[in-house]
Formats: sequence, structure tokens, C-alpha cells
Amino acid sequence: MNGTPRVTVIIPAKNEGPHLAQTVAGVLKAQTAVPFTVLVVDDGSTDGGTDALAPYRESGQVAVHRTSGLGLANARNLGATLAATPYLVFLDGHVFVHDHWLDPLIALLEAGTADAVCPAVYAHNRPRRVGFGVTFDGRLRYTWLPRQGTGPYAVPVIPGCAFAIKTAAFRAVRGCNERFRTWGFTDIELSLKLWLFGFRLFVHPGCAWAMCFAPAIRIPSRRNT
Repeated sequence: MNGTPRVTVIIPAKNEGPHLAQTVAGVLKAQTAVPFTVLVVDDGSTDGGTDALAPYRESGQVAVHRTSGLGLANARNLGATLAATPYLVFLDGHVFVHDHWLDPLIALLEAGTADAVCPAVYAHNRPRRVGFGVTFDGRLRYTWLPRQGTGPYAVPVIPGCAFAIKTAAFRAVRGCNERFRTWGFTDIELSLKLWLFGFRLFVHPGCAWAMCFAPAIRIPSRRNT
């Protein structure tokens, strides 16, 4: 990607296997007008999943920072600390993007419409099941939202698996709570902090990325949207 990077794509990963290389390859291959750099935080992996990234590291396309195992929240925070760009994009190591994946999200941030924004997310093997941001019920259960409109709009929670955020906003709320070491509640906690600090969280329904999901995660089907 030519030009001074404006985005750091942070991929925290632990034992993602071949999915990690597929995610990185997809990010580097997808077309976008937004200059970016890629940082993989290998959070104590033991499966050798980052070995396949050697060609990208040698060419300078990807940086890999290894830890002894900080947990997901701290891995994200570390990536943000190492970044030197005005915008951050967080991706799980099993998310697959499409051409022009960055452009509409970063445009919203640059325009000041939102301070953090997520794409629509769908299960890679069930493309008709799409989540448009996240909420939580009375028991704090993680619940994907159906589509609410055609243009970008506010949502209660942005999923940690895939979102873009102003670096200043992420740092203003001191990132993710370091006590959360697995997925789920860290997304809710970060989103609540952002709202409480006056930041705006949006989903862009016209931008969709695919993800390999754990079986426990349910996404509303399109017939319910």
C-alpha cells in the first residue's frame, strides 16, 4: 500500500492455525484507497500459525509482535500502544474482508460522523446470517442485531472481531479492560465506555466482512431483518 499509513490493522491471534494466514493474505490482497500497515500480536500461540507469515514479514508488509500470553484485551491494547496512525482497525485472526473494505469505514471516521464503526458481519459458511452490530439482553447475553436501515446508523455495541476506531478515542477510554481475557464482555465494556465518554458508535450496513464463528454465536437471519 503506497503512501503514509493512516490505519494500523491490529490482528490479535492465539492458535488461529491456517485462518491467520488467510486473514492476513486477504487484507493485503483486498483493494482499498486507504494506506495501512498490519500488526499481528501473536499472543502466546503454540500452533506455529505465524510461521506462514514469514514472507510478509520479510517483505515489510506485516509486523509480528510476540507475547507470552497476555489475553485478548491486553493483546488489543498492546497493538494500539505500538500503533502510530490516527486510526485503528481490529480484526480477529479468522475474519475475511472484501475489496474496498476499509474505505467506507474510515470515511465515516474522517468525516466525524462516528468515532468507532463496525461493518456488518456474517458467518463465512452461512452468508445469509448477518449481524449488524451487537446489543445485550437483561442477562448480559451477547446478541447480534438485525438490519435497521440502509445507511450508517448508531448501535449500542461494536463487535470486537471487526471494527475501526479513532486512535485518540481508543486511548481516551484506556482501551479494553485488562481483566477480560476472552471474547465477549470486552466488546460490551469497551462500547459502554465509549458511549459514556461521548463517543459515537456506528455500523455501516453496506460494508460486510465474513467470519468463522464459534457455534455458540447466533446471528439473526435476513428473513428477520
